[in-house]
This record gives sequence, structure tokens and C-alpha cells, in this order.
Amino acid sequence: MRLDDGKLSFKDLHAFIYASPPGSAFFNSVEKGWSTTDHLVAVLVDLTAILAWQNTPDAQQKFPRHRPKPIPRPDYSDERPTEAPLMGGMSASVMSAEEFQRRIEERRASRGN
Repeated sequence: MRLDDGKLSFKDLHAFIYASPPGSAFFNSVEKGWSTTDHLVAVLVDLTAILAWQNTPDAQQKFPRHRPKPIPRPDYSDERPTEAPLMGGMSASVMSAEEFQRRIEERRASRGN
């Protein structure tokens, strides 16, 4: 399947993107490998650790110490990369929809379509 041959509608592309199952390469690239279930389990583990810690002598002191650290989560910072990793050590350029459309039109014009 190619995205630039004009056969895939934006509706189909949208469905492809948002219906990608957990474990697929696209899902992992967007969600950093964490599903909603993974996030909820991490929250439960963190809260259970805090609940258990609250019953320890360390938590009962005037200045509590040894508070449990939360499970590390994927980094969802707002930084937009210029390259997205792909399988096989390759990468793809990250661009806006407008830039993508402009490149498609340039490519079609160069082919005479």
C-alpha cells in the first residue's frame, strides 16, 4: 500500500491510523508502546505502593522519607521530532499535512499526472 498513489482516501487513512491494534508498529510509534490498560495498571501499582508505604514508620515521621517512586512512563513531551524511527534502522521525515499535500502535488506534477 502506498499513500501517494491517490488510491487511499483520508477517511481510510484516518481509520487505518486510529484502528491500529496495540503491538502494531504504528501504534507503538504513536503511543510509545503503552496502551490504556498499561497506563491504568501503572497507576494502580503506584497507588498500591503509596498505600503500603503510608503504613510504614518512614511515612509517619514529621518529614516523611523513602516515598515510593512511580513507575516510569513514556515521555510524551511536546517536542516534535524531525525524523521518526522505522523498522530496519530507517527513518521517515515528520511533516505537517500541508507539507505532505504539497509534496504529493509536486510529485504528481513531475510525473505529468
